[in-house]
Amino acid sequence: MKKQAGFAMAQLAIAVAVLSMMIGWGAKVYSEQAVNKSRDEAARLLGNRLGLVGDAGKTYATSFFTAIQMNQDATHNSYTVPAARVRNPTLADFVGLGFLRPEAAADVRLANQVIGIGVQYTVDTTGCTVPNCNVAFQATTTAPLLDEKTGAVDERRIQLAATTASPGNAGSSLPENPTQFVGLGGNAIGPNTTGTAGLIALRNGYDAQGMAELLRRDGTLPMTGDLNLGNHNVTLGGSADFAANITAGGEVRGSNLRATTGDVTADSGNVRGQAIIPNLLVGEGGSCAGYPNGALATNNNGSGMPVSCQGGQWRAVALGGGMTRAADNNIWVTANGAYNTMVVTTSSYFNAADGTHTSYANFNVYVNGAFLGTIQNSTAVQKGGSKGHYWGYDHTTVRQVQFNYPIPAGSQVSVQYAGGAYHRFSQIKVDLSS
Repeated sequence: MKKQAGFAMAQLAIAVAVLSMMIGWGAKVYSEQAVNKSRDEAARLLGNRLGLVGDAGKTYATSFFTAIQMNQDATHNSYTVPAARVRNPTLADFVGLGFLRPEAAADVRLANQVIGIGVQYTVDTTGCTVPNCNVAFQATTTAPLLDEKTGAVDERRIQLAATTASPGNAGSSLPENPTQFVGLGGNAIGPNTTGTAGLIALRNGYDAQGMAELLRRDGTLPMTGDLNLGNHNVTLGGSADFAANITAGGEVRGSNLRATTGDVTADSGNVRGQAIIPNLLVGEGGSCAGYPNGALATNNNGSGMPVSCQGGQWRAVALGGGMTRAADNNIWVTANGAYNTMVVTTSSYFNAADGTHTSYANFNVYVNGAFLGTIQNSTAVQKGGSKGHYWGYDHTTVRQVQFNYPIPAGSQVSVQYAGGAYHRFSQIKVDLSS
């Protein structure tokens, strides 16, 4: 009898069935692995976003440490977070301030879930006074991360996301203890006030002691040492008030420079400002012992004029070396410095008159109400001949008088018309000099 070769039909069918089962099982395993890998990547993406928000939150806290505590507007990059949400800024606020990239503010999609991130700052006022208290920051996911199949909290992936965000400062709320965020090794990160399991949070604290090392731009924290900028400049758009000395190797400039109890010194440059106002009030002629020659102060006579230390005495500063003013008929002058000499020039114009007559104009000179003298411009007109008629003519006379008299800075000098005859008008010029 002849022997049969190959597989029987039954054997072949069994082999095909087994192979199909193996292929199906392999496809299922591969599909599950692909899904798991995709969800793991999404969890890592969520953790990475949380870490980026944490970095932005740190920049926000250090930039607006005082505003957060005092509930004030926070402005940067032409964008303002209003006081109403300065402790609860949105990710859009972080983007507007320039602290977070737009793509990092987008929600993360995990299968049928969409998860965002919320931010909150809290201020602990225990034993402190704002703005010198501790500030806590927490970024928290807005929804729990759930297992796609069971709908339960996906514990492995929330821990994966937290570790990706920050191994030391991030944690998750597990079902067995949903009121706490717990990190690696059971390390407590912070409270979960919502009590919702499956959330992920990143938490940081910024204490006043640590911030004390920084120079706050809002001026709420005084410096404890000298401001040493090396060879760099200090640019001021407004006033600068100092209770100590200002020393510079170059120029010191500002719209207002004021050292209340110290010196403003530019060792090899100039001191410049829109207004340099000495706070020291002194009497002219008083002793300036203890001050170097050239030191400036303000006259205490109410004039606001500067005086300088000259040879041990406060003396008025003559600005420009002299001053000249002119007017018609009457003149009032405020001395812009201290002067010793005054020259008054009067030029009077008289009307024509018939017959013999005398034309004149009197002017009284005063300094701070003290009468110095009278200047008279006059001319005598004689009728010519014994017969005929004389019609007269216009004529002008000029008179110049010098007064040697001490005129302190800020003094009121006046030359006032005191009457005359045939007078039409006069021009007066006052020259003050040292």
